Formats: sequence, C-alpha cells, structure tokens
Amino acid sequence: MHSLFNCPKLSFRKLSLFSALIFLFSCQSEKPTREQLWIHIYHTINNEPLLINDMPYENALGQQYFVTDLKYYISNLTFIDNEEQTEYTLNESYHLVHVVGPEEYLIKLNDLPVGEFDQIRFSLGIDSLANKNIDQLGALDPANEMIWDWETGYKFLSFNGVYFPEQGDGKELIFHVGKDENYKELVFNLDPLEVPVLRVEEERYYDFYLSAHFDDLFKNPHTINFRTFSNTHDDSQLMDNFSHGVFTLDKIEIR
Repeated sequence: MHSLFNCPKLSFRKLSLFSALIFLFSCQSEKPTREQLWIHIYHTINNEPLLINDMPYENALGQQYFVTDLKYYISNLTFIDNEEQTEYTLNESYHLVHVVGPEEYLIKLNDLPVGEFDQIRFSLGIDSLANKNIDQLGALDPANEMIWDWETGYKFLSFNGVYFPEQGDGKELIFHVGKDENYKELVFNLDPLEVPVLRVEEERYYDFYLSAHFDDLFKNPHTINFRTFSNTHDDSQLMDNFSHGVFTLDKIEIR
C-alpha cells in the first residue's frame, strides 16, 4: 500500500489542479444573489447631468454657479396599501446619497413586504428619534461629515458650490439644512406609472427609477437669489423647495 506522498501516479501538480477544480465547481454551485429592490436616482440640473466641479449652471435668475459637493439623506422607505389602510416601513432605512459624478446613484434593499401597494413614500432627512443620537454606524456614522459641529443632529442636505457674479470674484455657496422641523415626507402615487397596484412577491426583483432635478432646489416654490442668499444652516424655504419639485418617480420595472 502506498501513502499519498509516495504514490507514483499522483504528483503535487495534479493534486493542486484537482483542488482548484473542486474549488471552482463549489463556487459555481453558489447562485449569485441580487438585492430585491434597486432604487436608481438620476441627478440633473436644467435637464443636463449634474456634474461636480465640472461645468457652470444657471439658476432661474440667470446666475451662474458650480456644484462642488452634494450630499443628502433619504430615509424610511414605506410601502402603502390605502385600500387595506396598512403600510410597511423598511427597517433601518437610512441612506446617505453622495453625488460624485453623472452616473446614476443606486440604493439596494432586501426584505420587502409581500403584498399589494398603491403608494410609495420616503423621507428627506432623518426622523426625530434617530436625529437625537449621533453615536451610530453606517449611513449615520459621524465620519460621513453630516453632523452639526455645535449641536446634536444631522444635516439633511449639504449643498456646496460657487456663485460667479457678473463682476467680482466667486462667492461660496453653503446650503446646509437639518433640524426636525425640516424633515419632509414624499408620497408617490403609482397610477401615473401605469402600475395602479404594485404586487410585491418573493423571488421577484423591482427597479424604481427616480429623477432628482436640482435646478428646482433654487426655484420651486421659492426663488433663491444668490446675491442676497448664499449661506444658510437652517432654512425652511430651501427644504420646501427640496421636497416639492426636485424628485419624480419615473418608472417601475418588475423582473
């Protein structure tokens, strides 16, 4: 009887190849997984892709500006069934959107509720309970630089840029907004999307396509004049604009 090490028909090279084949087939037997819901967000200004530090844009008053940094929170995604008067909010649903380029921003989620729903709701900002505690991880980690320096709480929106007046040097734009009173909920009816009822089932995948029109941040419903208003750390008008015309739900795909 031969041991493994003195068997004349088995070399270390063949043994290594055999081990590699076992590993390859074991990996192939694991089916790839995909999060059940993908939220695609396309950021635009004046119907053009929103670019960071790349090109000048014009607001409704014809004032030119650059965007240098943009972050905001989306939270508490909720599925609503008005007929049954029930709703289901996904657990720990806090997402920090950081726009770094023209590509779509993806939020990937699992554990969707099974049922039929006719509305979708999500919030801009952080609810009052989570907003009172900055000792958190993930999207709410203070390392993301979305907390206030002088009080407990989060910035719901952080928009930084540069405004170029007709004469003189560029002027920094700093629009940071938070506080509980500026927490906003957005509700989307599914009827206009020809999906009057969204049927959520196991083993199905869903894609939500949203557009974020950031030119509306400065014009709808309040027109923002950069000459007189370029810096704020608490402005309800700007958050009103953020929650009115900026976001649209354009399409839902079911796979």
